[in-house]
Amino acid sequence: MLSTGRHRETGEDYLMVWEISWTVDDNDVQRALARAERLRQWDIRTVAVVAGKGITGSAHELAQQRGVLVVLDGVPQDGSGLIR
Repeated sequence: MLSTGRHRETGEDYLMVWEISWTVDDNDVQRALARAERLRQWDIRTVAVVAGKGITGSAHELAQQRGVLVVLDGVPQDGSGLIR
C-alpha cells in the first residue's frame, strides 16, 4: 500500500510504502524496504512502514536498524514524526 505523509518538524512530503500484516516479521520489513528502495531510484522521497497488531522481536530490531517506521495498532512506535 502507498500513502503520503508529511514530516512534522521539516514539513517535507514523503511517499510511505506500507507492508501490513497481523504480526509483522522480518520478511515484512524486508519487503517494505525493497519497495521503498525501488522508488528512491527515481529520487522519490520515501519511507518504509510496517504495520500490524504485533511485531516479532527480530523484526522490530531490523526495522530500527534500517530506519523502517513501525506502526502497531495504529500508533507509530519510533517517534520519527513522519505521520501528520
